[in-house]
Amino acid sequence: MKKRAVILVLIVALIAAFWGAWGVADEAGEVSADCEYRMPSDSDRAENLTDDNVLSRLTVRDTESVEILLPEEGADWLYIEWYTLPERVRITQRDGEDNELSREDLSPEKHLQTYRLSEGCREVSFRVTAGAVSTLRVYRGELLDTLIHYDEAADSKADIVLLLHSPEALFEDFSALLPLLEDQYDGEVAVVCVNAQRRDARRDLQEALWSLGIRSEPIFLNFTDNEYNELSDIEKNWGVAKTKERIQSLFTELEPEIVIASGSTEDMRAVFLKEQLDAVLAEGAEVTLYVADENGTKLNCEAYVEAAKQAYELMDSRRVFRIELSSTLGLTRLSGDAELTAKLATPTPEITPIITEEPTAQVAETELATSTAPSIQILEASPAETASASSAGTDGKTQRDEGEAFPILPLIIAAVAAVALLLIKRLRLRTRLIFGAVLIALAGLLCFALYSGWFEGESVVPSPTAELQPPTESPAAPTPSPTSVPTAEPTFTATPTPTEQPEVVEYELPYYVGEAGEEIIIDDENGRWSYRNADLAVEVERISTTVEQGGKELPLTYFVAHIYQRNYNSFRAAFASQYHNGVDCSTPEEMARRYRAVLWITGDNLINAEPEKKGILIRDGYSFYTTGREDAMVLNDDLTLSIYRHGEISRGAMIDAGVQESFSFGPTLVYDGEPAKLSRGTNRNPRCGLGMIEAGHFVAIVVDGRQDDYSVGLPLKDFAELFLQQGCTYAYNLDGGISTAIVFMGRTLNRHSGDREQSSWQRDVPEGLSWGYSLSVEPEQGGE
Repeated sequence: MKKRAVILVLIVALIAAFWGAWGVADEAGEVSADCEYRMPSDSDRAENLTDDNVLSRLTVRDTESVEILLPEEGADWLYIEWYTLPERVRITQRDGEDNELSREDLSPEKHLQTYRLSEGCREVSFRVTAGAVSTLRVYRGELLDTLIHYDEAADSKADIVLLLHSPEALFEDFSALLPLLEDQYDGEVAVVCVNAQRRDARRDLQEALWSLGIRSEPIFLNFTDNEYNELSDIEKNWGVAKTKERIQSLFTELEPEIVIASGSTEDMRAVFLKEQLDAVLAEGAEVTLYVADENGTKLNCEAYVEAAKQAYELMDSRRVFRIELSSTLGLTRLSGDAELTAKLATPTPEITPIITEEPTAQVAETELATSTAPSIQILEASPAETASASSAGTDGKTQRDEGEAFPILPLIIAAVAAVALLLIKRLRLRTRLIFGAVLIALAGLLCFALYSGWFEGESVVPSPTAELQPPTESPAAPTPSPTSVPTAEPTFTATPTPTEQPEVVEYELPYYVGEAGEEIIIDDENGRWSYRNADLAVEVERISTTVEQGGKELPLTYFVAHIYQRNYNSFRAAFASQYHNGVDCSTPEEMARRYRAVLWITGDNLINAEPEKKGILIRDGYSFYTTGREDAMVLNDDLTLSIYRHGEISRGAMIDAGVQESFSFGPTLVYDGEPAKLSRGTNRNPRCGLGMIEAGHFVAIVVDGRQDDYSVGLPLKDFAELFLQQGCTYAYNLDGGISTAIVFMGRTLNRHSGDREQSSWQRDVPEGLSWGYSLSVEPEQGGE
C-alpha cells in the first residue's frame, strides 16, 4: 500500500512540476502592466514611461531614481527607449528581500536598449545622468524578433554610408537603393541621419529598417537637446563648425569607402548637409562621394521597389504625403571612380533574398509582384503593436505558433506510471490496467488542453492598432453611407439676433474614400468645398446671414470647416519659411501652397508679434516662448484637443507629456462644454478659432469682418456661441483681425477689403495650422 502511495505521489509531483514549468514558459511576453512603478516625486509621471507615445518622456534628475517592482513570477528583460541618450545610467537589481544582486554603471550608445535581468530579480531601479527615457517595457521569455533591439557590441565599421538629411530621405530620395545595396554589394551598409528632430520620425526610420532585415541601428547626428528643447540652443548647436566636426568624427569612426548623400532637393537640411560634406572633402577625406540626383546615372531598382514601398508604409509621419517611390534612381559621382555606379546599374540576374528569417506569428509575408523580384518578408507589426498583442493586454500570454510541437512529456510520464502500476503484483491485473488507462487518458487530456490553450482563456492574435472610426453619426462600414455635415445657423442669445439663413445646396458624401485616391468638390457659387481621402475628410461651408444692431441689419459672413482625421500626422504646424524660426512671414496662400495643405487656418502669430501677451508656444517639440500668461491649446497625438489654463502646467511638463504643438493667443471660448467667461473682445472683428466635437472631429470657424458691405465681424462672446452650436466641447480663439485667413486646396476662401483705411487687409503671418497633403494643390515655386 505504501509503495502504491509513494508511486502515485511521485506521478502527481512530476505532472505538477511539468504543468508549472509549462505555465511559466507559456507566460512569455510583455509583463509591463503587471509591474509597479515608484517615481521619484509625482507618481503620475509613470504614464510617460508606459504609454505608447514615443514623443512623451521622463526626465529624471541626477539625484533621483525610478524603481520597478516586478511581478511575483519575475521577468527576463528590461527594454528602454531613450528620448535623449544619457551620459550615464546606473541600473541596480535586487531580490525579493531587498538584497542587491547587481549594479551596473553604463554609458548607452544606442537609443533602443535591452538589459538582461538576473535570476531571482524582483526589483529594478535606474538613475540617469543628463538624459531622458521615452519608453520602458518589461518582458519575460525570449524577445520577439519583431521587437526592435540592437546589439551594443555590434561592429561600428561600415563600407558604405547612406547619409540622409532627414529620415524620409531614405526612400523619398534613395527610392529602393538600400534593398539594392544589401543584395548587390558585399559590404556593411550604415544609415546615418543628420537631422531627426522629432522622435516619431526617428522611430519610423528604425521600424522601416527593421522590416527590411537591417539589424544595425541607424546613426543620428543630432546634438543632445537640453531639458526643454529651447529653439535658440538648437540653432546654436547646429552651427556650421559643429556639424562639420560631427561629419569628420563620423568618417573617422566608421571608416567608409563610399558615402552616398541625399541630393537634389531644395530642402534646407539637404542643402546644409551638402555644404558641410563639400567642406570635409576639401580637407582630404578619403572617401568616394555619390549624390542621389535625378540627373545621375539611372539604376534599375524595379525588382526592389515593392520592398521599399512596404517599408515606407511603416513611416507613419510621412504616410500622409502619399509619395510614390520611383523604380529608378540616379546617382551622380562627385569624386573617385564610377565602379559602384557601374555595378549597381547592371544588377546580376540572380537576386538573393534580403530577409531570410522564418516569419513568426506576428509576421505577414508578402510576395513581390514580378518574377524577378526577391522574396522579401515584411514585418508589418510595429514594436508597440507587437508588445501590446503579445501580452494580450495584461495577462502576458501569447498565441502558439502553428508549427509548435504537441506536448508529449505528460504522456511519457503517464506511460511510465502505468508500467510501474503493472509491476505492483499485490494489485489485481484488472485494477492495474484500469488505473494505467485512466492515467494515460488524463495525461492525453492534459496535453490537448495545454496545446489548445484551455487553461489560458482565448488565444490572442495580434492586430494593428485600431484606427479612429468616423463619428457615431457615420456608418461603421468600410464604405459608409452618404451623410452631410450639419448646417449651422447662428442663434446668438444676446443682441444682435441673426436672421434666417438662406437655403443652400446639400452635398451628401461619405466621410472617407478608399485607399486609391482623393475626392474634391469645389462649389464657389453655393459656398461648399469638400475633400476626401482614406485618412482625412474636410467639409467647408460659407454661411451668409445678417445680424441686428441698433435697429439695423448688418451683413455677416463666416466659414465653418468640419475636419475628420484618422491619424495625428494628417495635421501639421506650418511655417512661413524653411528656417522655422517663428519670425519670417509670408501670405497664408503662399504658405498653404508650400505645404500643399488641404486646409490651412491662421495660428497664433508665434513670436512674430507680442509674445509677452501669450502663453506656452511649442512647435515640432521645440519651445519658442514659455511665459504662461495665457491659456494654451494643445493638439494631442490621440486626436483630442486640450486647453491648459494659465499657470496649470509648465512647459517642461508639456514636453515631457509628448506635446509637439501648443498654440497660445486666446482667450478660451468653450471649456468642458460650457461657454468661457469672456472679459474682452467686445468689438466686432474678423475671428479665427478651432474647436473639438470629439476625438478626431474638429471644427474651424473663420469670420470675416470690418467690411460694412460684406461682413461686419463678431465679438468674442458671439464667436464662442458659434462653436457651441456646432456641438464643440472645447474651443479656442486664435489670431484674428488682419491675420484672419482660411485656405482650401491652395485658394483663400475668406476675403479682406485690401483697404488699410478700413483695417481689413491681409497681412503676412509666420505660421498656421494645416491639415492634409495633396498633389492636387499647385505649389508655389520652391515649395515642398
